[in-house]
Amino acid sequence: MVPRSPLLACVIRQYGTGLYRTCVSLDSNNTICLSTHPDEASATAMINRFLEIYQKGEIKTAEDVLFFINSTRVEDPDLPHLINIPLPVTERNVHELAA
Repeated sequence: MVPRSPLLACVIRQYGTGLYRTCVSLDSNNTICLSTHPDEASATAMINRFLEIYQKGEIKTAEDVLFFINSTRVEDPDLPHLINIPLPVTERNVHELAA
């Protein structure tokens, strides 16, 4: 069995805006922002939803993550506070993001 690369999934509070951003990284070189939320609860719900799908094995590549992002753009009653703004795929080291 081939070991999977470690997954990093987090909610980051942007102090300048007060918004909460959900981010994931499938490897140590790329970070993808899933969504932005006005509150921590809805951001956490998004991360939990992502992790459920990831654990089922449906997300393995960055393209799978982008498909997940696009699927959440449809109005979802479980995530009513999702702010639908374009979010970039960033090519940053995970340690830079945490700094």
